[in-house]
Amino acid sequence: MKIIVIYPDRFAKHSLGDFGRNLLDYSKTKENIEHDFTFMPIVNGGTLSEMESVVNLLSPAFHPIISESKGLTQVLLDGYRKLVSLHADHGAIHDTSMIVRMDTNEHPIELITALVELSRGNLAIYGRKLDGENASVEEINANNFLWPKTYEAFTNERLSLSNTHGFQAFDVKTLENILPVVEKIIFETEAIIGEKLFWGMDAIMALAAVSQRLYSGQFFYYINEMRSRPKEKIDEQFRNHINLLIVARKILFAN
Repeated sequence: MKIIVIYPDRFAKHSLGDFGRNLLDYSKTKENIEHDFTFMPIVNGGTLSEMESVVNLLSPAFHPIISESKGLTQVLLDGYRKLVSLHADHGAIHDTSMIVRMDTNEHPIELITALVELSRGNLAIYGRKLDGENASVEEINANNFLWPKTYEAFTNERLSLSNTHGFQAFDVKTLENILPVVEKIIFETEAIIGEKLFWGMDAIMALAAVSQRLYSGQFFYYINEMRSRPKEKIDEQFRNHINLLIVARKILFAN
């Protein structure tokens, strides 16, 4: 199976560091020897010339996508558009190629193939299971109650989403099918807020997948690492999603 791992990486610092080495080691384990891994960092954070000089330092195992955009939503959108373009123009990416979107500082590399198996082509999400041992009260309330209930209310109970939803897997055909819906949600949300949408891409991907019946579900893993962000950041993240939920409800879940 071909597995494409895509992740935002400012100045490629994680690809050049421990994260990149750990990806390479993971792809060479006995359990993964049958898979064909491609690592595609979305490199951003500087001028075009600065980023080009940085990516030249990468191992040939990495195939960087350079993004001059700002904000996670726009950077990921650049990456997804590039994948669709590669599939359409060059045939280097096949219909059944699996895409895993992850973050360098949060999602366990060792769960990549497990998430792929849960996907079966449709979009699947690995969220963190939070409890009193690995998260603050504010994180638990947001992840386990506020976010799922809010998403259920806006989607006629078709989507229950925690606030740990950035670890995703789907195949190329699913990406091609949901990307126009994703772009429509982004466009209409930006019309409401009057500026570029910096956050919310992963939730928009889930909303689009559900609307197209290409959603496998959100599954959960447990790690002991503590999750405890400031309450202000948790609240801001939630507020940033309300406008895109209003748009999604209007264009996808009105009935």
